[in-house]
Amino acid sequence: MIDVSAMAPFKQVAVKTLSRSWLLTKKFSPQILTGVGVVGVVTSGVLASKATLKLDPIVQEIKLGVEIADNLKLEKNADEYSSTDYKRDVTRAYVRGSLDIIKLYGPAVTMAAASVACLISAQGIMHKRNAAIAAAYKSVEQSFSEYRKRVVDELGIDKERDIRAGLRTEEVKGEDGKVETVTRFDGTKASPYARFFDETNKHWEKKSEYNLQFLKNVQNNMNDRLRAHGHVFLNDVYDVLGFDRTSDGAIVGWVIGGGGDDYIDFNIYDFQSSAKRLFVNGDEPSILLDFNVDGIMYTKI
Repeated sequence: MIDVSAMAPFKQVAVKTLSRSWLLTKKFSPQILTGVGVVGVVTSGVLASKATLKLDPIVQEIKLGVEIADNLKLEKNADEYSSTDYKRDVTRAYVRGSLDIIKLYGPAVTMAAASVACLISAQGIMHKRNAAIAAAYKSVEQSFSEYRKRVVDELGIDKERDIRAGLRTEEVKGEDGKVETVTRFDGTKASPYARFFDETNKHWEKKSEYNLQFLKNVQNNMNDRLRAHGHVFLNDVYDVLGFDRTSDGAIVGWVIGGGGDDYIDFNIYDFQSSAKRLFVNGDEPSILLDFNVDGIMYTKI
């Protein structure tokens, strides 16, 4: 006899494998449906082409049926072959031919309809997922804004800004032995959209004044674009600055009237940061840019 208890582990593995496979299928269902839809459209085109090669005999049969009816009408008088009989025979020829054409092109039409349904389904799934992601991001963004407000109410706006920007105050001994209080910037606390403008960038120059002028010009141009078009994606700014595009940059940015600052700021003139003071003063050629994006664009319009 088969030991059922010994088969239990195999059953669990099978169930787990099937569940995992179903989850992966669900995850990639838009890609799968899109692939099936594209292949189906191509296949329907091939089937339609093959059907067209068989269309001529059907057309000739329709013509023959109509021609026979025309000849009977000419050869016989009205009592032998009335107009009603003529119309009946012509209609019968067209109906039979139409049914044959429908059967001929039926597989191609069915395949095309199913393919379009797959493509529409894939689009619908992606639309729902994007809407869910946007809603989740909006919820996180709102929670973070409320958290920032509580921090401001508790510690003040200056302290909140220092914490958010990664500024920390330390006491260090100077060369003369005196203890001084200095503010340092922790770059790891920057936003995920921040980018270093340094020697790895194709627009970077060794002279800091050139870099400062370039960044100011780009910031002004982007603000002009924002006022002209009403919106700017972060990737648009990345493109002009010479940074690689990101997936986040394709959905976040600035929208006029979207509840943000209504202007684009690269955070160049943050004098709470000693590193940025050095850059603006011409003593440091590189700078960390941190952009004041409003959030997900599609939730702001």
